[in-house]
Amino acid sequence: MNSLFESDIVRNTSLGAVVLWRFTRSWFDQGEAKIPTPLEALMLVLPMSFHDATVTAIADRNRDGALLKALAEDRTILLGLQHRMQAFAGRTFRSMNLSLSGGLLKLDRLNGIRVLPSRATEPIRYSTEEPRRILRTADRLGHSMALTGFETTCSLLNVRF
Repeated sequence: MNSLFESDIVRNTSLGAVVLWRFTRSWFDQGEAKIPTPLEALMLVLPMSFHDATVTAIADRNRDGALLKALAEDRTILLGLQHRMQAFAGRTFRSMNLSLSGGLLKLDRLNGIRVLPSRATEPIRYSTEEPRRILRTADRLGHSMALTGFETTCSLLNVRF
């Protein structure tokens, strides 16, 4: 990704909302139990999905274990993740707000605050490759994190909440 395009992508709240939906849909679809996504997990999605090295490492991998395989091959994708997560907090909250108010996601307050996808089909189809790669990254992150578990994923990524 060139820096001008990356800057435009990062500012795009609507793409962020769709990325959060794709992550949540993938998490929810993983396994028989249909477990909602922990709200805190959404804080990791945009900083990783809009990070060029992470997209390159994860987007074209098989869903099963995509994150673990990427981490085993290239630990540099972790560099600065805690800082990026904090820097992206405002964008993440704006994208979360749009996805909730737009009906892409809904809150589940039965066991803490968790997030459920409100729809099964993709809300927008992008015609260019970069947004599609970002969405594939979010898909693989949701699948991998649901398999690994949120606490274990945080430990592997060396992030704190």
